Amino acid sequence: MSQALADKLFPGGGAVGKFLYADAQHPIQVVGVVKTLSRPVLKTDADNDMSLILPLIPDGPRVMFTIRAADGRVADVIASSEAALSQRDANRTIARSISFRELRADYFRHDQTMAIMFLSSGLALLVVTATGVYGLASFWVRKRYRQIGIRRALRARKSDILRYFLVENLILTAAGSAVGTALAIGLNMAVARYYEVARIEAPFLAIGVLTVLLLGQAAAYAPARRAAKEAPVAILQRVMLTGRSSG
Repeated sequence: MSQALADKLFPGGGAVGKFLYADAQHPIQVVGVVKTLSRPVLKTDADNDMSLILPLIPDGPRVMFTIRAADGRVADVIASSEAALSQRDANRTIARSISFRELRADYFRHDQTMAIMFLSSGLALLVVTATGVYGLASFWVRKRYRQIGIRRALRARKSDILRYFLVENLILTAAGSAVGTALAIGLNMAVARYYEVARIEAPFLAIGVLTVLLLGQAAAYAPARRAAKEAPVAILQRVMLTGRSSG
C-alpha cells in the first residue's frame, strides 16, 4: 500500500505485517509500503495516493503478478521472474513485462502531450502579444515626437517621459486583460455546462493577468526608454525632417 494509506489506516506506524479486511471475511496482510502509489483514475480530491494492490485469485486465463524490486534491479528481477514462470509452466505465454514506472509513464503520456501542446500554444500567444505591444508602442512614440520634444524642451525629465508611456500602456493592457478574463470565464462556464471540464480557478486567472501586464510593460519599456533618452533638439529635428519629406 501507499504511505498515505498506511498513515491513514495505521496512524501509529508499523503497517507492515498487520492485517486489513477488504471483504470482512478474509484477512489480507500488508507486505510492503511504498512512498507513492497513485491510482490510474485521478480525481481533484486529496486521496489520489491512498491506494493499494490487492492479491486476487485468478478467475480466468490471464494472470497478473506484482513483484517488488530494489532500485537499480528492476530489469534483473523482471528477467529472473520471467525465467521462473517459464520454468514452472513451459506453455505459459508472457504478454508483457513492464515496471510500474513505465506503466505510469504510458498512462500519463497522452496528458503530458496535451499539456505540452497547450503550453507551447500559450507561449506562442505570449510572444505574439509582446510583439504586437512593442510595435504599437513604437508607433505611439513616433507619432508623438513633437509632443515629446516640446515636453523635453520644457525641462521634462526622462523619467517623466518614460512614466507617461508606461502608464498609458498599463491602462490599455489592463483593459484588454479585463476583457480577456471576462471572455475566458464565460467560455469556461459554457464549456463546463456541456462537458466534464473543471472551472478555472481564481489563482490561475490572477497569474494570467499578472503575466500579461508584466509582458506588456516589458515590451513597451524599450520604445519608451529610447524616446526618453533622445535630446529635445534631435527629436524636433527628426520631426522637421519627417514633415519635409512628407511634404
